[in-house]
Amino acid sequence: MSTSHPLHVTAEDVQFYRDHGYFVYQHPLFSVEKFQCLQAFFAGLLADLPAGIR
Repeated sequence: MSTSHPLHVTAEDVQFYRDHGYFVYQHPLFSVEKFQCLQAFFAGLLADLPAGIR
């Protein structure tokens, strides 16, 4: 897997989590290609649902 940004958090991020109980990662988790593939997959799942269920 190649990414343009390494997945890591800083000591400050860890402390924020300890202080507040949550942390929001501010960088993409997936490459653009992988995200587009996942997005298309879930759009297909939604499109296959019966009318009125979406």
